[in-house]
Amino acid sequence: MNNECTNFAGPNADKTPSQAGICITGAALDLEDFVIEHKRVKAVQRPVRGVKVSGFTVKDFSGFNILVLGAEDTEIRENKLLDSPKYGFLTAGSVNTRVLGNEIGSTRPENRFIGLCMDNFSKVKVVGNKISNYFIGLCIQTDGAEVEDNRVTDACFGAFLDPGVRDVRLRGNRFTDAFPNGCAGVGAAAISVDGAIGARVENNFIKGWKTEDAQNLTAGIVVVDDPCLSPSLSCQGLGIPAVAQGNIIKGNTLDDNDFDIFVNTTGSGNEFRRNRCETSNKAGVCRSK
Repeated sequence: MNNECTNFAGPNADKTPSQAGICITGAALDLEDFVIEHKRVKAVQRPVRGVKVSGFTVKDFSGFNILVLGAEDTEIRENKLLDSPKYGFLTAGSVNTRVLGNEIGSTRPENRFIGLCMDNFSKVKVVGNKISNYFIGLCIQTDGAEVEDNRVTDACFGAFLDPGVRDVRLRGNRFTDAFPNGCAGVGAAAISVDGAIGARVENNFIKGWKTEDAQNLTAGIVVVDDPCLSPSLSCQGLGIPAVAQGNIIKGNTLDDNDFDIFVNTTGSGNEFRRNRCETSNKAGVCRSK
């Protein structure tokens, strides 16, 4: 049965509709057309409030295993979300979503896109989740997102802070074991601060972010500008290049990576403090372990 969640991440490759396993949606939504990644919510006239989803196993849905759309004060706790090719979980156009202690993974990592993504109007808390075998583990598109104590393994990008996103708090997460060969041609990073502003990336542990592809080595933490020349949902919304500025990278521990911290930004106010690592292209970023 089609609903607001149908084709929210676009139709399937064979043109059949993509669907969500659990669709939590408000009413009278104003949605942008799908262009890339997922639709954007412009406005919600009647949000659904106070929904809680706990203890479910949701598997093999073509769009999302769970989609929270136009909602307020939703809690998604201790579910298993498995083998969705597009998104394991997405919250979009919502306020105050809490995503706590879920297991999100794939037994078929080829062509798996995003494990857990947050594109809210405001307020999202993502704590204590385990994410594995997705191209992007944590997709962060919400200003002020709080992302803490999660575990991400076997990804190309463990956490991706999108261009222009502001004031993210990424703390106490563990990122281990990049795809050994699954990131060829795109590079990879455990944490990518890609034109984000005012993020605090603190006390994360990163190990084994390396690849067997010598032409595309990986890094633990990357802080870069994004010229927004290639298509992405956040760049489409910005319409201008995104410059990383005012980000604090502090107290992170990095070990056994191709490269620990890579910095290439024209932005001001980026600070690097007490990171325990060995390799960086910028002086003063690492403190020896």
